[in-house]
Amino acid sequence: MPEEIFYFNSTCNKYSIDPTEIKSVGGPESPKLQILLALEMDPGQGEQSQPFILLPIDAKLKVFDSPIGISSGSSIPSFTVSKKISFKVMIEFELSSYKILKIEERRIDNLKASLDLTFRALKFEIISLPPGSSKRKLNVLTDLSSFYGSIGFEIPHSQWISKHLPELGWDSSTLIELPSANKLIPDEYSQSLAELGKANEYFTKGDYDKVVAHCRSAIEPIKERLPSLKNYIESRNEFDWIKKINESTFIWLDTVIKATSNYSSKAHHAPSIGHFSKHDAQVVQLITTAIIAYAGKCISEHSP
Repeated sequence: MPEEIFYFNSTCNKYSIDPTEIKSVGGPESPKLQILLALEMDPGQGEQSQPFILLPIDAKLKVFDSPIGISSGSSIPSFTVSKKISFKVMIEFELSSYKILKIEERRIDNLKASLDLTFRALKFEIISLPPGSSKRKLNVLTDLSSFYGSIGFEIPHSQWISKHLPELGWDSSTLIELPSANKLIPDEYSQSLAELGKANEYFTKGDYDKVVAHCRSAIEPIKERLPSLKNYIESRNEFDWIKKINESTFIWLDTVIKATSNYSSKAHHAPSIGHFSKHDAQVVQLITTAIIAYAGKCISEHSP
């Protein structure tokens, strides 16, 4: 768990973040990241004690070592610190679909982020009042101090994918809705859908080489059955288009896979990693999905 320290009134104070306590809320309408900041505050002991009021903490959220913050937030309550105390404050950061998209474009595995923090404290002294006063003691503010800090943290890839993105209303691997079955070529179509489903799984895991390999395997069953489907697609132009685009994509994927690695073209053979970027995989996945969707449309419309 990342932890940092700062000195205030010559005493050591600590703050930390437990990534497992970070929450995502709001869904697609109002996505927010809620971060709990744990604090250990010490006003000092004996004659050196200097009690203070910790005001709301201002924070700027940054990702991937960028100098520019993507969101700002503040903790809500103030805390009076008159003795050594530990507590947690929640800071909420508003996001948007655009900001999440930019995060996902840069993220490879874990979400790496940091907070720039501004702490402000009102120092006060406790003064004893003379007998007969309505109050026996009075807190007198003496000074306002500011101090700054920064802390980095990481949300593990698995948690970000399975927990946070869904709560933020974001599903980067869902591309298009496809029919779940096709009466004309049930085996081949089901196989294509299964391969495309595996490509989606590997996309969320960040294994982009396997995404491309599974996309090639998704196109292969339809490619092999296209000649026998000619009679069911009445439009010559429609059939020629789906035939040419399917074969061209298959050849292209086959070529780039063979040119960039030594592994077999079949997806179940483990490829080496790093030949295809996230953007490469996105493009291949979109093209493959579109081909399967259009082939399913043509076949479905002209099925007997």
